[in-house]
Parts: sequence; C-alpha cells; structure tokens
Amino acid sequence: MFRSKIIAVVQKGEWMSRLIDADKEVCELRKMNVGSGTFVRAVNFAIEVLENAPTIEPDRKTGRWIGDVCSVCGEERAWYGNNPPYCPNCGSYNGGDEE
Repeated sequence: MFRSKIIAVVQKGEWMSRLIDADKEVCELRKMNVGSGTFVRAVNFAIEVLENAPTIEPDRKTGRWIGDVCSVCGEERAWYGNNPPYCPNCGSYNGGDEE
C-alpha cells in the first residue's frame, strides 16, 4: 500500500514540503539498520519520524493561496510571495491562482 507523507525540509532558509513514499523509505532504512551504535540509533530515529509523519488523504482538497492564507484551512504563513503548491498545515493542493 502506498502512503504519501509530507516531510518538511529547510531549503535556503525557507520551509518546503514534498511528497515521498514513506513505506519505500522505511524499507530502505531497515536494510541499513545493522550493527549497533550511533548510526543504528539515527536510522531508528529516522524510521520513527517517517512512521509518525502525517499522511495525506487520497482525495486531496484543492484550494488556493489568498495572499499568504490557505483557502482550505485558513492557516497563515509568511511566504512573502513564494507560496508552495501544497499547504504544510492541511496538505491541500494550492496550485490555483492567487487572489
């Protein structure tokens, strides 16, 4: 079963979100999880983060950015005109025109 997850990453000082196949990544991390020590603890932490990350519902809502406010959930972020295509709060696709 494919589970989409939103993972927030910092890129050039701004929060960005992207979709990944978390199940595939967990599987790859489990292959690396051998031995003991700090590396294994880091891998186990990464697996825990991926397994507990919020999933996106299959029937994604569609909205738009109204300035820096998501039209679906009302979350306001200071994007300064660089609005991402997905809302990091609710996961809605906000690729529509801004108002």
